Amino acid sequence: MTEAVLRFSGIALIGVFASLLLKERYKAVGIAACSAAALIILIGSLNGGADSAVSAVADFGRDTGFSEHIIVLQKALGIGYITTVTGNICRDAGEGALASSVEFAGKVQILVLSLPLISSLLGIAKGLL
Repeated sequence: MTEAVLRFSGIALIGVFASLLLKERYKAVGIAACSAAALIILIGSLNGGADSAVSAVADFGRDTGFSEHIIVLQKALGIGYITTVTGNICRDAGEGALASSVEFAGKVQILVLSLPLISSLLGIAKGLL
């Protein structure tokens, strides 16, 4: 685990240095270098242990009877991570408004995704009262 963090930190630093060196002359290439490093880290983290974590959470959901809730949680986390990374890349490219729009859209999608859970919880609360 520590090994992976060190590897990802090294990739990030290489991406930052490449970006700093290239941004002065070729801004687009500098942004692409940082984006490529972010993508390598994202894919590496998904391959390096996210599978087992997702499986463990899914097993927990099946064992406890909350599998549909766990699926919604996993989708919401995925939306959150994707919109955060995309927003950061947009922000690095100097497009702050676009970054904010992507992050807002992600939040709206998480809200829409969670509406059935909210409705279910409100029904349970109503039944208890």
